[in-house]
Amino acid sequence: MKQPPLKSPYLRPADAAKYMCVNRATLYRWMEAKKIKSYLIGGTRLFKISDLDALVESGEEK
Repeated sequence: MKQPPLKSPYLRPADAAKYMCVNRATLYRWMEAKKIKSYLIGGTRLFKISDLDALVESGEEK
């Protein structure tokens, strides 16, 4: 799942869902279940790429 270096360590929900190959609803379910953390920055919800990668490595995304 390695990608070329990105400019920002954060992704918006649509981009994070695409990065994880899941639907945005799944991403929000993981957030509600506290499997991943989201950040509200300037009124925009963001997901940290390292948090998404950690979820995959833990195997808890299933």
